Amino acid sequence: MKYLEELVPGSIFLYNNNKYFLSADFKINKSQTKKLCLNFENGYSQWLDANTMVDLLDLYYRDIDGNILSLKEFKQNDQTISS
Repeated sequence: MKYLEELVPGSIFLYNNNKYFLSADFKINKSQTKKLCLNFENGYSQWLDANTMVDLLDLYYRDIDGNILSLKEFKQNDQTISS
């Protein structure tokens, strides 16, 4: 598990049994940072506290040849690398 503030925009994560996409948008509300997250299941956006603990997920897609590719690649220590 990681804190939401540790993730980079574009990360996919699980929170309360829902899958979310982390956008680059944030706001500071009463000295707490909130990050804008988009719910994959219903398409709604939600502001979550940066201190929220989430589970990082991998997202895969199929290319034109039918190969399964990862949208983002991760090193063994969970730090993202460019793909």
